[in-house]
Amino acid sequence: AALAGLVKSLAREWGKEGIRVNLVLPGFMLTEMTAVLRESVKEAALSRHVLNRLNTPEQAAAFILFLQDVLTAASGQVFDLDSRIV
Repeated sequence: AALAGLVKSLAREWGKEGIRVNLVLPGFMLTEMTAVLRESVKEAALSRHVLNRLNTPEQAAAFILFLQDVLTAASGQVFDLDSRIV
């Protein structure tokens, strides 16, 4: 909640200069960094996703490009890219 407030505040302040501020939260992804984790840790992370799958770094990057190139009016937003429901 604190980060969302910061994103909105920065978007209001910098929007006057044409600068967009968004926060992209890709969630847990299988990467070189997470590959070293125990299987139980990876399974626990996956178990919290209602779709039972994780995004890839390529999918997260594709969303960021979409945000940059297509959603050009979006600012002050927080985008959760995974299927965890809190």
